[in-house]
Amino acid sequence: ILVTNRNAFVFGIKDFSAATMGGEWLVPVGNYLEAGAGASFSRRTVPSVYEALVNADGSEIEQDFILRLVPVAFTVRVLPFGQSSGVQPYVGGGLGIINWRYSESGEFVDERCSAGRNCSIFRDSFVASGSQTGPLALAGIRFAGDSLSAGGEVRFQKADASLGSTFAGLGDPRIDLGGWTYQFTVGMRCG
Repeated sequence: ILVTNRNAFVFGIKDFSAATMGGEWLVPVGNYLEAGAGASFSRRTVPSVYEALVNADGSEIEQDFILRLVPVAFTVRVLPFGQSSGVQPYVGGGLGIINWRYSESGEFVDERCSAGRNCSIFRDSFVASGSQTGPLALAGIRFAGDSLSAGGEVRFQKADASLGSTFAGLGDPRIDLGGWTYQFTVGMRCG
């Protein structure tokens, strides 16, 4: 949908990059493996205007595109230096379940509008939501003390979803829910 929208609207796909907050519970499985379950949240509103159309008074025809993601991840990590090392690089993978909501709200132009014709402008909101599963891969490093750790992690998740056949009268558009996440991590050992 975002690639299709770039044909009519002015916005950047990279504008959907957003800060993510989350938490994860990690459980050691022996000295070299960890199993994890966690959830995070991100939401981004991207303002947009039509590229080639304006209101009769010359003002922009404005919309907001809003994407909310709440991924839940189930992961397994391999720690080649083991749980007891002060420096713990790791790689892993797993399954993500992404709860998502995408909306387009604001002013829109009747799709039958053509240049030189009086265009009908209307206010509306188009909303689609759901949950989608997909694989994820991760790699990171943490520096661990007796009870606290800090580090960084990179994740890639792959998933896409249908917005439904009635979304904004566009047939059956799809939205890419995957991408890269760069995280600063802080951990606390319990027990």
